[in-house]
Amino acid sequence: MADVGAALIDSLPPHDVTVTTELNVVNVAHTVEIKDYYLVFSSSSTYDNRDPTPRVSVYYLEKGEGEYAKPMGPLLFGTSASGDVRKDEHKNWVRTLDYSPSQQLLLTGDGDGMVKMWKVPAPPFRPHTVLPPVFTYRLPLPAGFAKLDVKGVLFSPCQQHIVVGTIDGKVFCRSSDPSAEDEWQQLYPDANGAVADGLEGDKEKEEARSDKHEKREKDVGFGSLQYSPDGRLIGFTVGAKVVLFDWARRRVLVSLPVNEDNIRFVFVRDDVFFTFSKSCTRLWRLRKEKEKDPDSYICTREDRLPEGVGVKAGSSCKSGQLVALATQTGANMFGLEFRRVEEKGDRLAFSKPIFTREYTAKYLPIAELSPCGRFITLALEEETSYITLCSLEVMSEELRIEE
Repeated sequence: MADVGAALIDSLPPHDVTVTTELNVVNVAHTVEIKDYYLVFSSSSTYDNRDPTPRVSVYYLEKGEGEYAKPMGPLLFGTSASGDVRKDEHKNWVRTLDYSPSQQLLLTGDGDGMVKMWKVPAPPFRPHTVLPPVFTYRLPLPAGFAKLDVKGVLFSPCQQHIVVGTIDGKVFCRSSDPSAEDEWQQLYPDANGAVADGLEGDKEKEEARSDKHEKREKDVGFGSLQYSPDGRLIGFTVGAKVVLFDWARRRVLVSLPVNEDNIRFVFVRDDVFFTFSKSCTRLWRLRKEKEKDPDSYICTREDRLPEGVGVKAGSSCKSGQLVALATQTGANMFGLEFRRVEEKGDRLAFSKPIFTREYTAKYLPIAELSPCGRFITLALEEETSYITLCSLEVMSEELRIEE
């Protein structure tokens, strides 16, 4: 653990655990729980695009009685603490990572179209140990691209495949077995560029706006690549729309124009998700359009937060009982609030905030609830960025998740 600035430390409760990335920008912060430890993965870099100095690391936090204790590490994936880069490691920004269901492997993707797999060892180990990759997958470059920015990586729930999303709005998959002679298969868009549409309202107007947005530039705003809690759907954003993809049947289920640029979305339940941007946060439900047609689905708007509540980061626990939202409340001030999704008649709605907390920082890009809903991982940026792990039960008894 390191000193990350008096103002930031003073704003944190004493039970939170904080680790510094020693760099300016946090691209990813992700915490997983294993038997005796919490593993805090991070990808950080500098503001300098010419020399991004990527650093992917993991800290181990030993579980203690009522709080976290004894942070160990970091282990470094490819780049040493001094910034030395091995020949076969990431040399560009790493904006995405995923930890395998087997709790043994890490998947990372960078701005050069490289996807790497790493073996994550169990303690004990020497801090600042630099690990080599197990395997490197290279994505095919489309015409006109000198490099291809990987914006999302996922292990499939069975861990037999890896799924990758790129800056130009495409999604690919292939076998996760390094020895398999497997080619990348393009999942989205399909060979004909066909997608489904499932928005209630003025369909022609929404489609025209979505097409205009996609043709504007090569960076179409891809993000939020994730599986639904049951593993049946893959969801992601492309420009101003959300795409829900049926993983088993390999087809688009719904393509939803949302009328907001730079949107992000989060699954709450298998059939419920919310979208957010700097100006609007909406709650949606996936429904069958016709009871006799199992292949036809639409998304209905269930609720929205008041105008002007700009959400910078958001997440949900796996059970869908709790949603976390990070909003900017002023200059160098951010609010973290927790809400529930409730039934109100035949509609769903966000509850009023059940707990809030203020943070002082230049930026709060990540607020990730754990799948179990017992803790949250935050990334906050100052001259040096840092990651903090917070117990929800220590925050408030009202945040307790029912088993």
